[in-house]
Amino acid sequence: MSELTTIKISFYREIRLIISHPTQCLVPWLFLALVVFTLGFALSHSPEVLPKVGPGVIWFGLVMSSILNLPHLFSGEYEDGSLIIWLHSKRWPELIILGKLLAQMFLMGLPAIMLAAVMGFTFNMALYEISVMAFSLFLGVPIIFGLGSLASSLLVSLKHSGLLISIMVLPWYLPSMIFGLMAVENARLGLDVLPPLLLLGAMAWIILLFIPWAIASCLRLSLE
Repeated sequence: MSELTTIKISFYREIRLIISHPTQCLVPWLFLALVVFTLGFALSHSPEVLPKVGPGVIWFGLVMSSILNLPHLFSGEYEDGSLIIWLHSKRWPELIILGKLLAQMFLMGLPAIMLAAVMGFTFNMALYEISVMAFSLFLGVPIIFGLGSLASSLLVSLKHSGLLISIMVLPWYLPSMIFGLMAVENARLGLDVLPPLLLLGAMAWIILLFIPWAIASCLRLSLE
C-alpha cells in the first residue's frame, strides 16, 4: 500500500468518526461564536476600539475552541487498543497520524476560519483586514492543531487531562498568534503584511512535515 493511500484511508476514517459525533464540531464552533459575540457586544460602546481588538479576540477564540477537543483526540484509539496496532503496524504510523490531523483541520479548522471571517464584520473591520486575518488563520490552523495534537499525545494515558493540556499548549500558541495579529495590524496601518505571513507559513510547513513523527514518538512513550 502506498504512502498516499495510507494517508487517504486515515483521513476518511477520521472524517467518518467526526461526522458520527457531531458535537465534536458543533461545540468548538459555538464556543468560538459565544466568545467573539460576547466580547464584541461588551465593546460595542467604543466603535473606534473594535477594529483594533477584533483580530485578537477572534484569534483567541479560535485557539481556545481548538483546545476543547484535544483530550479526546487519541483517547478513543487508546481505549479500544487500535493505537497500539497503529504504532506496531508495517505502515508508517506517522502517515496515519498525518491523515488524522488533516481531517481534523478540514472538518473543524476550515469552518471555524469561515465563521471567524464573518465575525470580523461585527468588529467593524475593513474587508482587506478580514481577508488578511482569514489567511493568517488559515496558516495558523496547522500550527494550532499540530501543537495541540502533540500535547494530547503526551498525555493520552491520563484521564481528565483537559486542564493540563490547556496549560501546556497555550505558551506554544503564542508565536503564531503574534505573527497572525502582526499581519492584521500591518494591514490596518497600511504596512507590508508579507513578512509575518511568510513566517506563519514557514511554521505551518515545519509543523506539517515534522509533527507526525514527534506525535508518534510521544505516543510510544505514553504507552510504555
